[in-house]
Amino acid sequence: MAPTPAETLELGVFGRPHGVRGGVLFWPHNPASDALRVVRRGVRVASDGSAVAVRIIRAAPAGKGWALTLEGCTRREDAEALVGQSLRIDPALLPALDDDDAFYYHEVMGAEVVSASGARLGVVTDVFETSTDVLTVALADGVAPGGTLDVPVVGAYVVRIDRAARRVVLVDDAVALLALPGDDGEGRGA
Repeated sequence: MAPTPAETLELGVFGRPHGVRGGVLFWPHNPASDALRVVRRGVRVASDGSAVAVRIIRAAPAGKGWALTLEGCTRREDAEALVGQSLRIDPALLPALDDDDAFYYHEVMGAEVVSASGARLGVVTDVFETSTDVLTVALADGVAPGGTLDVPVVGAYVVRIDRAARRVVLVDDAVALLALPGDDGEGRGA
């Protein structure tokens, strides 16, 4: 039995057909992810919300995405029907991370952000990649009401990311270090 969409993690969306035998391009939300090298099953979700189990027969990198061959998708028309649908996977199928400093984006989304001295700073609302991963933190009212701060995941700002506790610990002066000059705490940091 396939997991329900609520129990899964959206990996990306299906793009245009790839070839005439049912291949389809896939655009992962994180282009650097290589999860499709090991994940072979998931759930595709149509625009009407219906979910269908998917078995991935073949996955090959293709530019910024992947070329996929799916079980039962044997004609170009089958692939065309997938365009725009999301592919969701059970997070338990993702490869284990052997680096203590590594994390999957979904593991920090919604994580509590605190200072090294324990002060509550806010919550992670987004993660994006530049030359490093960057966490967008919605700052707590006592820190900067309605403000956000972009925190590069580097040792100068991040002490540790505790994936199990869903907590990000920043250096004590991270908010002051990252606030833009003249910023009243209402805008985005660096």
